[in-house]
Amino acid sequence: MPVLNGARYLDRALISLLGQSHQNLRIILSDNGSSDDSLDIAQYYATLDHRVSVFSGAKGSAAKNFEFTLNQSSAKFFMWAAHDDLWDSDFLAQGLRDLQSGANYFSPNWWVGDISAGRGFSSQLHPLYFLDDTSALIRLLRFVNLHHHSQKCNIVYSLFDARLLKIAVARQSIANDSALGAEIVSSMRGAVSDKVFFYKQGVATNEGSFSLKTAKARERLSSAKRRVNRRPDPFVAAKALGADELNKLFPYLPKTLDFIFSAYTPFATTGSQEIFPDWEHLLDLARLEMNASQFGGSSDRQ
Repeated sequence: MPVLNGARYLDRALISLLGQSHQNLRIILSDNGSSDDSLDIAQYYATLDHRVSVFSGAKGSAAKNFEFTLNQSSAKFFMWAAHDDLWDSDFLAQGLRDLQSGANYFSPNWWVGDISAGRGFSSQLHPLYFLDDTSALIRLLRFVNLHHHSQKCNIVYSLFDARLLKIAVARQSIANDSALGAEIVSSMRGAVSDKVFFYKQGVATNEGSFSLKTAKARERLSSAKRRVNRRPDPFVAAKALGADELNKLFPYLPKTLDFIFSAYTPFATTGSQEIFPDWEHLLDLARLEMNASQFGGSSDRQ
């Protein structure tokens, strides 16, 4: 659990983890130089429960703090936990069953919204339902083809085979969680559950929400201001960075990736949250770009 100024929700998150039905766990909490009461709260829980270990002091960026917690772990299984989230009491138990049955990670379905007020949304079908597909290419294309409003980057909060996660992070830092997600889905087969195990504090972004309409209005206003002030568009800059990271990770798919990013807009335009609803055309394009030997034969990278 990497923390920076998380005092408002930290009690709630720690109680949720310590109350898991699977009790054999260790919480590695790293405070990144908080200016609020986060460190005091963490140290209080460490005195109450020997399973909580606290590390203090600035680690630098949020990504460095995430990676610090990963490197402190010697366990076979590992998960990152945000200080403002909640977990179903059987999250770890279900995840361990799936990992012990052969999956490389367990990605629960999630609910996103204002936990305190009970307002938010979840999908009926896990948005990453394809994570257990035997083809690494299909998993990768389906993941990249999802708009960020699908909340796909929550994949980094899965329960992982720690060894494989460390390999993935060595290839792609969590500083770009979308690119790390792409590396994860292409190099590992996951297990999913449609049951909501994961409650993420945030703003609901489904098409019918007031928050999304407000965000769109703000984006239009912001775009107008940028045109007047000739300032760089942050979405364009972020998209370019994401495309660059993915091209480094998957240099055998430049045309396919560029094609996807050419249609990537600030807001999802389809109800399915896919950038291209007819995604099989992407698969055809990708297969033209590469041959089986470049991707590990008929079973792909898996």
